[in-house]
Formats: sequence, C-alpha cells, structure tokens
Amino acid sequence: MEVVSATWAADPTWQPQATRYAAMVTATAAARVAPPAGGNALDCPDFTSQRAAQAVLDADPRDPHWLDDDGDGVACERLP
Repeated sequence: MEVVSATWAADPTWQPQATRYAAMVTATAAARVAPPAGGNALDCPDFTSQRAAQAVLDADPRDPHWLDDDGDGVACERLP
C-alpha cells in the first residue's frame, strides 16, 4: 500500500488538479455567501410561481439569490 501511496504523491499531475478543484470549491462557496452585486437580490416571495423562480435559478446555477435552500436544483419549492 505504501508503494501506491508514494507513487500517487509523486504524480506531478495530481497537484494541478487538486489546486483547480480547491479553487472551484472556494469560488462556489464564495458565490453562495456573497449576495448579488447591485442590490438586486431576489427572494422566493418576489416570485408568483415556482416556475418563474426556477427560470432565474436555471439562468445562474450558482444560485446567488439562494432560491434553492436544500441544493437539489429546485428553486422555491413551496411556491405554486
């Protein structure tokens, strides 16, 4: 097992992949924490239907408006 571990640690392609992954995770987390610029934050009560909220989420899957509370890809599930 140590040979595999040593080979994996010496693999020069591992570090760039790990760095890209860490950057992606950090950017995604920052996008979810920071509200949209310009003060145009939208909340579920701003929509009359789930379909309208879903269109906004589909346009920007990073979900800067926090329309998808549970992360399942469905916006404002309580709306009609």
